[in-house]
Amino acid sequence: MIEELAGSPRLTVTQEGTTAVRFFRVSWDRWPSFVRELVGEYQLVGDQWVFREPQPFPGMPNLVVERVEIKPFEPALPDLQSFFQSDRDLNRYDQSGAHVTVWYGNPFEKDVKISTKLPKIPKGTYLTYESTFSLEYVATAARIWRWDLPGQETPLLADNAPGLVVPNTLIKLTWHRVAYPPWDAIRHLRGHVNASVFMNNPPETVLFVGAKIKREFHFFQLGGFWKVEYHFLQTARFLKDGTPAGWNHCFKDDPVQGEYWIRVVDTQGNPPYPLGDFSQLFSFGVP
Repeated sequence: MIEELAGSPRLTVTQEGTTAVRFFRVSWDRWPSFVRELVGEYQLVGDQWVFREPQPFPGMPNLVVERVEIKPFEPALPDLQSFFQSDRDLNRYDQSGAHVTVWYGNPFEKDVKISTKLPKIPKGTYLTYESTFSLEYVATAARIWRWDLPGQETPLLADNAPGLVVPNTLIKLTWHRVAYPPWDAIRHLRGHVNASVFMNNPPETVLFVGAKIKREFHFFQLGGFWKVEYHFLQTARFLKDGTPAGWNHCFKDDPVQGEYWIRVVDTQGNPPYPLGDFSQLFSFGVP
């Protein structure tokens, strides 16, 4: 039994967007599968993830389920149970059923303007983008600078050596409703820089710092989703012609053809920050 109750649905429209709520009466044994149908789910068939799409708000496919509440439809009328053990049994309401309240929202369309920059992700998952700033201090040698005054050709004294403040961008990219996080890729790619263009940023300019991971809609041992919050650091170093310099460029006190930011490698030709394929961070792992 599934029936929508009188007084349902209700919608709220504000400048931030549209939200909605619906009320249902559902058979007591039916509510777990009903919730899974509402939020959608992934099932692992062989080594492939198969996605069962969630049920959006009718007529408004951009509104998806954000929260579900289940309670007895008639709280004062639980079924009688002959042998009740508090550490094993729960009240049942087979006669009256469950009262299910479903909240819908539009949490994943806040970043429409930057959607062309975001990585490709599997169907049914969503990305949200956040950024802030940080500063990096780079020390320089006093001998490469002089006072910008007429007749001043003498290098600065050591105690006048200026430092460079380089602005960086802290990027938080949150991947929602993930079937299973790519644990191996996350462990391997920490401390790597992008080998190719990533979110419109040139190679080697974005450093993968790490990830925070937690569950979403997890009410059964199997099922539910994960939320993966990736953190990146994008540098704003530039060569004199305006070309971006990456994390593997260091400031050289003795410039090469007037260029101070020079790419460095070790004796084996390896840069300080290895290059990685960040697309691996947006493919499902396998349990």
